[in-house]
Amino acid sequence: MNVHVVSSIHEVKTSVEHPIALHATGSNAKQVWPQIKELLDHGFSVVSTCEQLSFPWQRHPELAKEIDIYAKSKGLSVIGTGINPGFIMDTMAICFSTVVTTVNRVLVNRKVDVSKRRLPLQRKVGIGMTKGEFEALAEQDKIGHVGLEESVRLIAYGLDWELTRVNNTIEPTIATEDITVPLTSLKKGRLVGYTKYQEF
Repeated sequence: MNVHVVSSIHEVKTSVEHPIALHATGSNAKQVWPQIKELLDHGFSVVSTCEQLSFPWQRHPELAKEIDIYAKSKGLSVIGTGINPGFIMDTMAICFSTVVTTVNRVLVNRKVDVSKRRLPLQRKVGIGMTKGEFEALAEQDKIGHVGLEESVRLIAYGLDWELTRVNNTIEPTIATEDITVPLTSLKKGRLVGYTKYQEF
């Protein structure tokens, strides 16, 4: 297909009149903005899987405005689709709501068995940590799935609901016995997972 992997956007040559970059590098909006800005500088409109860009106007209003103004100044577009959160956890729920006249409650339940997933992901979610280590990171908002609040706010926007608050709760699940999973072994008393809730 004559597709090449390169180390820099400077090496990408395209003759397409309106090129679009599919951006999939991170979940944190502030961290990925310099990458998106560089793509805009090279003439690319951007579709990003960054979860926090799926609905950034509540939690990151200044950054959302900066991205919007910068893209418009270039005559280009930036859209944040999210990935998961993204279509499955918010857009699909909104689509389902169109077949009913009244929605009183929305419940989205996602379960992931990370024991079958790659080791870096297991480390990212805290597998094997002590409860204290996990709670310290949770207090600093440095652990847990990124983008769930954006999903909540996107669903509310799609349903034309005015939110007065969003409560974020994260609870560790602790091993009650020694466990062996495909990529590692876990001792009793160590973290085997967590549950995260968003209520509004």
